[in-house]
Amino acid sequence: MAMLYIEDTMKLFLIRHGSAEDGSIDSLRNLTQHGRQEASQTGNSLKSYGVRFTEIWHSPLNRAHETGSVIADILNVDKLRISESLKPESNVEDFEENFLQSLHLKELCIVSHLPYIPNLICYLCDLRSSQLIFPIAPASCTILEYDRKIGWSLLAHMAVNDHRAQI
Repeated sequence: MAMLYIEDTMKLFLIRHGSAEDGSIDSLRNLTQHGRQEASQTGNSLKSYGVRFTEIWHSPLNRAHETGSVIADILNVDKLRISESLKPESNVEDFEENFLQSLHLKELCIVSHLPYIPNLICYLCDLRSSQLIFPIAPASCTILEYDRKIGWSLLAHMAVNDHRAQI
């Protein structure tokens, strides 16, 4: 893993997109009405915890963009950024290189997919997939923290309908 240049600490919010329509063209699948409600619940929960982002990164797939947009509206985030490196099959080992320009932020939000999110959690926190004891459900939010002295750690996980931070 590359050496990070983070002043002190940062929090990384990893949000899986909300429930999506079935469809044959994966990149064009939109959120269902339920998926928009899930994204709204996640955004409102983050707002109730006082979370603020200056930007939200998302994959180019419709459902991730829609989820990011719903959350951005709730949290008054102006910058929505697309990254090809957040697609479901993207290589998590490229995370730091791809997001180096955003790693100076105190809080960074990423909206992505399975299997990217659990793979990134395991990669950054040096875990085996069998050690993840919670599902990465639609619109769930996993929060990692980077501390210059100890590296990445799992801080909390919140699932829709149960947005109490858990760890």
